Amino acid sequence: ELQDALTFSDVVTILQRMDVNLLETNEDRRMTIAFDKLQLNLKSAVGLGRKTLTPGAKDAIFAGTGLTRQQQIKVTIASANMDLVRAKVNRVVRETPKLCEIIEPVKCRYYSIASSPEVHPNELHLYVDHLKYDTLSAVARTSPLLASREDLVHNRGAASNYIVSKSLPRYYLAIEAIATQAGFSRTSDYESLVQDLKFHLTDKRRTILKHQAHLDDDEIDSIIKRAKSYRGGETIFKNLMKAIEEEIKNKPDPRDMSVVLRTIPSPRFRLPETPVPCIMIAGGTGIAPFRSFWQQLAISPRPPSGSKHLLIIGVRTRKNLIFEDEILVMVKSGIMDVEIIFSRDECKPNFSGNKITYEDAPGRRGWVDKIIEGPGMQERLASIVQEEGGHLFLCGNGGLAKTAVEAVERSLCRNIGDVQGKMELEKMVAENRMVLDIFTSLKQPETREGINLSELCRCNDFAKVRKGEKGTEDRLLLVINASVYDMANFFRLHPGGDAMLKLYVGMDATKAWDAVEHSKAPEVVAMLEMFDTKMTLRHVEANLNDNEFDWYSNGWKAMTMTLVEIQNAMSLCFQQNWDEGAYSVAEEGLGEHFTVWEGKAVWKPKRSLLKGEFFISTHNRLWSAFLPSLLGDDFDELRSGMVMPGEDYVRMTSLLIDQLPETREHRICDAVCPLLKIELDKASRVENEIAMPSHLQSFMEQLRDADDELLESIKERLIVGLQVFETHKSPLLPAFCGTFDKCIVGMMNDLADFITKIASLAIAYFGEANVLEVANMPNLTRGGISLLGSDNLGTIVHKYIDGDGEIQLGVLDGHIDTENDVPKCPMHLGA
Repeated sequence: ELQDALTFSDVVTILQRMDVNLLETNEDRRMTIAFDKLQLNLKSAVGLGRKTLTPGAKDAIFAGTGLTRQQQIKVTIASANMDLVRAKVNRVVRETPKLCEIIEPVKCRYYSIASSPEVHPNELHLYVDHLKYDTLSAVARTSPLLASREDLVHNRGAASNYIVSKSLPRYYLAIEAIATQAGFSRTSDYESLVQDLKFHLTDKRRTILKHQAHLDDDEIDSIIKRAKSYRGGETIFKNLMKAIEEEIKNKPDPRDMSVVLRTIPSPRFRLPETPVPCIMIAGGTGIAPFRSFWQQLAISPRPPSGSKHLLIIGVRTRKNLIFEDEILVMVKSGIMDVEIIFSRDECKPNFSGNKITYEDAPGRRGWVDKIIEGPGMQERLASIVQEEGGHLFLCGNGGLAKTAVEAVERSLCRNIGDVQGKMELEKMVAENRMVLDIFTSLKQPETREGINLSELCRCNDFAKVRKGEKGTEDRLLLVINASVYDMANFFRLHPGGDAMLKLYVGMDATKAWDAVEHSKAPEVVAMLEMFDTKMTLRHVEANLNDNEFDWYSNGWKAMTMTLVEIQNAMSLCFQQNWDEGAYSVAEEGLGEHFTVWEGKAVWKPKRSLLKGEFFISTHNRLWSAFLPSLLGDDFDELRSGMVMPGEDYVRMTSLLIDQLPETREHRICDAVCPLLKIELDKASRVENEIAMPSHLQSFMEQLRDADDELLESIKERLIVGLQVFETHKSPLLPAFCGTFDKCIVGMMNDLADFITKIASLAIAYFGEANVLEVANMPNLTRGGISLLGSDNLGTIVHKYIDGDGEIQLGVLDGHIDTENDVPKCPMHLGA
């Protein structure tokens, strides 16, 4: 619309308002005449379809204006500039997103089906709690003293209110809507009714009534008139109900009662195919899917062991418990046992009569964990889970799920031991015998504590190998959509295994979260509530100018995230392929032996030759791929932002780029992996020996420590740089240049020291002659710093393919495919 509306007559008018001296004359009349004539000519040109001041149309446009040649040129130039303005406006209009692109669409609501298709073949039952809550208006939040009850905003859950509006008669909806919008309760007196109805039923609230109760203006006026005419001993609320009943109860319902829905299969949250005992834990409306379960269990074969199924219910009060009649039938039929606990009532259920009754039980108030860890329940849980291969299902909000899962783990550990209990829980998750269905619950706005990136990146030591961590060793944090979550207790519960989570601790995992489309799965989003730390990641970018922002975002932050990802990948590889487990039965009986270094003997479990192969691959990945990637573009951006580099900076840069790659120490580092392969080959020729020699294992242990120390040291220096941005509004002031200089020089010193240390280790273990023989081989593959700026840089690429939500990842070790069009992406290094 702007493009079509902005004509050259508008341009001239704008110029006239902007610069009255454009024509270089003080004669107002002459100027006015000239502009009037120019505008007429321009309008004629526009009418002929001309959109620009072309040379051919120039004479006709300026005819009769009295403008000199120089003045005509000025007008032409000014109009051309307005062309640029118009083009810019058009570009902005095209690039500005539409309202529907800015605001995310309302996500569909997922409700568990509360009926068995075999018991109710032509019906689908839902249990929906009608969500209603009040919030303060803007006036009440900002100026509480000026607020009145008019400033209290009544809210209803979008989906639950929609379902209620489709399922309840209009009579009930009208009673509730008028009572709520009129602002009076069941106990209001008669004198306040007239004032309430007059004052509170504003035009806005009439509109709300018409929408919620489907009333028209005549019906609303008639209801109010009827209610006012009633006098006597009845309460105002009863008078209102009577008025509504007389007015609309017998009228035809104008609503469309159809509901748009779709069913989405749940491949994991379903009864097992074989008859085994099931434990069902429900919180509040989480009882809904278990109704379909017990309906199906009633017509299914019993478990061969004769064990009953177990249902544990946690609700607020006895009034909140539903399906009492069906629960009683299931208990009396011997199909399942039921345990019920209330968080606000101190009573226990009695199933002996024709209906459930409740007996006072002081001290019994609590949550489901009190039942799970109660007397006799620990032994029963262990028996069902461990001996009978039973399944455990849980449905509730994130808080209940976290409480219940922790209680189940504690119960198992107390009964069968800590190690066996934790292993049993992991086994249940791996075998799909423990399934969680978690839903979000209404939350009021909350103030979250902030965490800086410099603190976040320290919280990634899942392998527990680093020393001297600053109180963060027990926190394994990652960020999704700016919220911070602690993964320490989630590794064992993640259905996809722990590897993906471990790759992202200490990082912002939002891109990976979106890539696997978890953001589109409400049940997965709800599961995050179990591990929410109530913290949010602070973003310092908003406080920086353009230069500061570029240096921080593309340099310090980018390199820190790359390093943390490399650190995670290395720790994961060492943990899986070196620290944990055996690859064969033969490895289990290897025993232990002494590994010796610098005269100190350390008793270590023996590592197999196969683990040695994995170790070589892991260290080679760091040397040939990760280090060159870390010291590539991100480090170049870091160095290019230096404003006042010192002498040490210039010296170390020259050493790192020009001298160090050609030193003897660097070539020895290139030779370490080939040398280890030669030594492993020698050891494998020893008959009936599958364990590595003591000296070879000792060297690998020292090499691993050096790898970890290098990455941790560089990270700590990056953290110092990040903290300057996080704590100062102007980080590029000369006062901070020395800090940045020390950080970057320190990183280069760390790398030089690392190369020297590895070379010294190799010579000490294998002898100088043997090491140099391999280092001087003509076809030796180079790595480390020698790959900087090379086309042979080991580049990590990732291919997200999705039909089933799976991810395929690959690493091109030292041979980049220049024809590959997969973009380089700092995600899943070494997965």
